[in-house]
Amino acid sequence: MVEAESDITLLISEGTEEVTVPDLIGTDQATATAELESLGLEVGEVTEENHSSAPADEVLEVSPAEGTEVQTGSAVDLTVSTGEVQLPSGLIGEWRQPVETSLNDAGISWSLNWVIIDDPGDFFVNQVIELEVDGQSVSDGGTVPNDATVTLVTVSGESWPEPDQDEPDDDDGGNGNGGNDDDDEDADANGNGPDEDDEDEDADDEDNGGDNGNGNGGNRNGNGNGNGGNRNGENGNGGNGNGQNDDEE
Repeated sequence: MVEAESDITLLISEGTEEVTVPDLIGTDQATATAELESLGLEVGEVTEENHSSAPADEVLEVSPAEGTEVQTGSAVDLTVSTGEVQLPSGLIGEWRQPVETSLNDAGISWSLNWVIIDDPGDFFVNQVIELEVDGQSVSDGGTVPNDATVTLVTVSGESWPEPDQDEPDDDDGGNGNGGNDDDDEDADANGNGPDEDDEDEDADDEDNGGDNGNGNGGNRNGNGNGNGGNRNGENGNGGNGNGQNDDEE
């Protein structure tokens, strides 16, 4: 109980102090936690999320957002990366081109490993039959490290070798046309040379033919020019001479 006319002191609160949510995106979770606590704030709910490139524990989102004024003691929620990325589903068994497109859209690196199937059966060329990361099989629709390269095990066209080509028949031979230097028209179409009668005629022709010759006779014998036949069977022309008699001199 207070006596009458006593002095009473009133304490008036200035209210809760406010602070600004700092820039945390891109830092790791440990760094973000230390920064919040230094400002009198608490770390609220932490949610993990797959990301195509952010390493594990990197802060992706902050709530309330960076730059927001909040009262001291408030909790700030964080979303951090798992360091993994989820593969699209339905990749195994598909043709490689749409598989490559799906991985590109998801920001996932990939490579090809061509394999030859001994018994291709129901497989088809360019079919993706398995996914691997670092030599280990992974399931489509599952998660892989976001810095990993997914290997597409793909059926090679060499799984279906080409049939052996039939070699050409060596028994079929060609007919050759025989010929000689004399352009003999007596050779038949199968390349047979002329018969003996033709050869005799050619010999006669050769005896009658000769090189071109020129002969100059004396005054009494006349000048004569003779053209020899060629080897095609033409007979040489005899020389023609015009003699000059002594009387004409």
